[in-house]
Amino acid sequence: MAKTMKIGGADQARLRELAAGRYWSEADGRAALAAFEASGLTRAAFRRETGISTQRLKWWRQRLGATTGSIGKIEFVPVEMAPRAAAADDATMEIVLGEIRVRVGPRFDPGALRRLLDFLAEPAC
Repeated sequence: MAKTMKIGGADQARLRELAAGRYWSEADGRAALAAFEASGLTRAAFRRETGISTQRLKWWRQRLGATTGSIGKIEFVPVEMAPRAAAADDATMEIVLGEIRVRVGPRFDPGALRRLLDFLAEPAC
């Protein structure tokens, strides 16, 4: 007697029949999703083994409102955040040219400052 290969608890032959079928019932969609999730295979490997496209699995997942499993699974990982250095008041420069005051913060563009100072230093017409 030939041994039937199982994928995620479902017969591989049954899954191949589903893949070949044009229309699926809700039960077919649930069965295919359950087999995929239980298989532990990647989407590409599951497609190779069964012939069921990843697009079809995604469509049934959306239609059935499935929220768990391998497709679209979200995992949270711990992240350590370093405290942001506060901008010190002494990091700001102030340039006084007569009645004109220019304050420059810690992230200024030196080229833009040079052009501004050149413009301000030009004699008025």
